[in-house]
Amino acid sequence: MEIKLKKASVKDKSELAALCIESYSKAYHDHWEDGGLAWYLEREFGAQRITFDLSTSNITYYFFQFLMRQKDFLGIQTLFLVTWV
Repeated sequence: MEIKLKKASVKDKSELAALCIESYSKAYHDHWEDGGLAWYLEREFGAQRITFDLSTSNITYYFFQFLMRQKDFLGIQTLFLVTWV
């Protein structure tokens, strides 16, 4: 059995947001004070943020697929450093 990466697109935004919220919540739910986790999840994985991220060229999300199902996600942000000579 192999794990595949599938690049997420804007049409995947609802599925991606749900998966991000589920995965983050499972891993970090006990790191937050009351109300803090919900605030963070909306800020980082809400519909507006996910749509924006998927529309920019420097942020790419991938789904990890296992047995033809999305199991987790990976987000990559590329930063470009411009220096003037």
